[in-house]
Amino acid sequence: MRAGDMLRVALDNSIAARLAILTINAEREQVVQDAILNRRDGVAYIVTHLMHPDEVQMMRSVYGSRFFLIAINAPRKRRQDYLEAQFDRISNQSPDEVRADTRLGGQQRSKRQEISRDAVNLAKELISIDAGILSSVPLLHPKGRLNVDETFHLADLFIRSRAEFGPGEEPLKTNATLDASAVSQIVRFVNQICGDPFGTPTIQENAMAAAFLAAKSSVAMGRSVGAALVDTNDGSLIATGWNEVAKPSGGPYREGDSPDFRDHQRGIDPSDPNRIHAIRTFLGILFTPSSWREELGSIDDKFAGTKEWLENLADGLNGDDNAPSDAAVAGLSALEAFDNTRIMHLIEFGRSVHAEMAALSDAFRRSAGASSSTMFVTTFPCHECARNLVSFGIQDLYYVEPYGKSMAESLYSEEIVVFPDDLSGKSERRVRFIPFEGIAPARIETLFSPVKRKMSLRDGVKASDIGSKVGWELKVGSVRPLILAYPGEFEGTLNPEIEVGMLSLELFVSKETVGMIKEIADGLENNS
Repeated sequence: MRAGDMLRVALDNSIAARLAILTINAEREQVVQDAILNRRDGVAYIVTHLMHPDEVQMMRSVYGSRFFLIAINAPRKRRQDYLEAQFDRISNQSPDEVRADTRLGGQQRSKRQEISRDAVNLAKELISIDAGILSSVPLLHPKGRLNVDETFHLADLFIRSRAEFGPGEEPLKTNATLDASAVSQIVRFVNQICGDPFGTPTIQENAMAAAFLAAKSSVAMGRSVGAALVDTNDGSLIATGWNEVAKPSGGPYREGDSPDFRDHQRGIDPSDPNRIHAIRTFLGILFTPSSWREELGSIDDKFAGTKEWLENLADGLNGDDNAPSDAAVAGLSALEAFDNTRIMHLIEFGRSVHAEMAALSDAFRRSAGASSSTMFVTTFPCHECARNLVSFGIQDLYYVEPYGKSMAESLYSEEIVVFPDDLSGKSERRVRFIPFEGIAPARIETLFSPVKRKMSLRDGVKASDIGSKVGWELKVGSVRPLILAYPGEFEGTLNPEIEVGMLSLELFVSKETVGMIKEIADGLENNS
């Protein structure tokens, strides 16, 4: 991780993906030759651990629709336990005995108190580096750090995992259902890539697609979020919503409305200046001793520490000319130490109705039944929406993108459960916040595109077979035309000119990457 961070400092944020492309390009000739000699139909390259959004963008810019990203979600506590066990085991071994164990949950201790404090702290630090909160090297700009949260939601397939292992190699029985579900999702995903003519989106995928489409109506100046409320029994759509400013007649302002008072029309998102104003107001009073010094005598003895601190502060200040300006406070957010404070991430100053509440409001206005309903939302709910969802009676909520500002889990631990162990819901009284599992909405059009499903007169079959369904098996299936990224005369037909063009792009990025590395190496050599 430190080596990757150093490369991002020296080169660019996509360097890890560039190196993967370089490796693929270097091995392609031998791999393709081996595939031809062994009569294989095709070759797939697997790249693990993409952890920055620029890496995903680079891979997609080179390989287009043939690049697929699979995101695996495991509870934070399980990841913390796994890392603690790994670091504790390594610290108790000699260097010759250390062997990396990459299985999630491998060699876990049964008692947390057996884990050393150093291992606990190191595990927390590693997770913070993954999330982009910390950096493993100095001088790395925050946008260049690893950021799993910002990368995760870019995936084409989402899988939930709790693949802990016991003393042997077999998964624990308590996780068998979830493991089987993950395998089933991957098999289904590959089938759709290879043209399964009879696969269709699941109820959950259709619902999340509705939420994804709803988010496109939001032009909130922060992030766009969409929500869909569906009937739990049959998955039918009840209502949708997106984060946007509300209009007096009900619902949000929409494209074509007149008047239109959305934030971008007014030219400003009020949440930022209001946060600055809140900070400036507090600091303005704090650094103006004349506004509070006379009241110090009335402070109760219980707050003696406060009184002493304020007296020392007043003595150290040179009058009342120390209050910061708005511009000075605005500059604080540019400093990471201040930007990471809670006040810089307050969410109550925005004008937009949040997507979840917009969906519930839509259902209420139309008197649509919602007594047995499930919510699908593109982003994990904030703590304000969480309490309203609990009050409304939503039992299950599915989400895709994490949301670091949300305090929902810590504030409402008795009312909601995130990533519940019991996915059946039979023994859980709390509202379940469940990571979405399935094919991403952005890929539905591609992976469920129409393909041939029945035999016709032109297929040269006997009369009794006309109208019968086509036979399809994975081993003889063809990659969907939309994934090949160009139209062919027949399904699965390859266009040599476009193939050469795509390989040329891969070669260009590879050569460019080599040049970047060589330039840095030459500079280091000259400096030495």
